[in-house]
Amino acid sequence: MATPIVLFDIDLTLIRTGGAGQRAMNRAALDLYGRDGLFDKLEFAGRTDPAIIRDALQGRLGLDGRWPHEYPRFLSRYLALLEEELTRSAGVTLPGVISLLEALRADGTVRLGLATGNVRAGARLKLRAHALWDRFEDGGFADDSEDRAVLTRVARRRLGGGPAVVVGDSVHDVTAGHAAGARVLAVATGGHSVVALAEAGADSVLPDLGDVERSCGELWRLLGAS
Repeated sequence: MATPIVLFDIDLTLIRTGGAGQRAMNRAALDLYGRDGLFDKLEFAGRTDPAIIRDALQGRLGLDGRWPHEYPRFLSRYLALLEEELTRSAGVTLPGVISLLEALRADGTVRLGLATGNVRAGARLKLRAHALWDRFEDGGFADDSEDRAVLTRVARRRLGGGPAVVVGDSVHDVTAGHAAGARVLAVATGGHSVVALAEAGADSVLPDLGDVERSCGELWRLLGAS
């Protein structure tokens, strides 16, 4: 039997970046198009970088026909600015995250990966800023697909295809995890409440990962039911 997998979302599940991502996107839009605040009031939670950037460049700037050229250009500038913003950001690793990852690695019976709406380079920058990147084997990223369900399936495949639990903070993590054939442990550390996550169909909901013993217990329970 393939080794079980735990796949983590990044933003508002593992870390808070203090708004570094949105600031970097806004700065990139100002640099490239002279538009200030282009990404203000766009929904970020649980969405992929390409989908967010598409909303801004196509929906707000009308760059439909130029998307194949503008997306890589914008992404390159965003990533350069993201690195700057992370160095000045008051970001934090969320409660229980480090202890939970250490406990799972010490157990040695699961593989740890990512299922995130960030592109791989952005995920690497964000997690390295919190000394977390090397704690994960691989994952699924927005480079793989704008669709979170697809990138979650990619993550499972890269980590051996075993039974999986997705850990995330949004209803998008819940629906994508289930669509990818995984169980979902949702945490109310983002913009969605315990009630909203439960109503979205999460298999288990916790207020956060701060109670490491309880978090591990829920993960083992869900993996055993997979």
